[in-house]
Amino acid sequence: MTLATIRTEILDIVDSPDITDTAVDSLINKALLYISARVPLPALEMYDEIDITGITFPVNRVSLPDDYQRGLFYCNDGNDITILSSAARLQREGAFFSGDSWRVCAVSQSEILFSDTVEIDTLITIGYLRNPETDEVDIFPPGHEEDPIVNYCCWKLFNKIEDGDDGRTPNTTKYQGYLRKDIKELRTLLQESQPQRRPTSATKQWI
Repeated sequence: MTLATIRTEILDIVDSPDITDTAVDSLINKALLYISARVPLPALEMYDEIDITGITFPVNRVSLPDDYQRGLFYCNDGNDITILSSAARLQREGAFFSGDSWRVCAVSQSEILFSDTVEIDTLITIGYLRNPETDEVDIFPPGHEEDPIVNYCCWKLFNKIEDGDDGRTPNTTKYQGYLRKDIKELRTLLQESQPQRRPTSATKQWI
């Protein structure tokens, strides 16, 4: 499966001379972001190290990598750090863990907040879901490679074509429904396979 084959399939379905390859490619990349924001795709799982060895003063927050999208599921600075579901929960409960051997953290916008200061000269390893790269169409499990992208793009294209057509939008509704079905099936598939594809750690928690 390539960007070109997906584009061709979309253009064959919509079949409008007003639609350019560039417009379709732009929609394909929007589809990647839209779907990956709703489905925890294993292909987007990323491990990275946050190096604060150059910092000379204690900190209780660090910036997330630029490609972070969501879903922090692993955090370790030599010891596992438990991930709470929200910054609000960390604010309520963090004091209970301050200075304790069981430390906690949470994501707030583009940062990881900690219940206690991080040691100077520390390397923090994190696991998270990254943003898909431009034109990275091969991020879906086998059997679901093309349909989610095609259905998203057809939904958006038909929405423009059918806009104002006596209020009738049969193709828009159809392909939006197909996409919803795709997302539901992907979530079910990945939920069933989730224990086998993630590292064993007390810190695992999607947020």
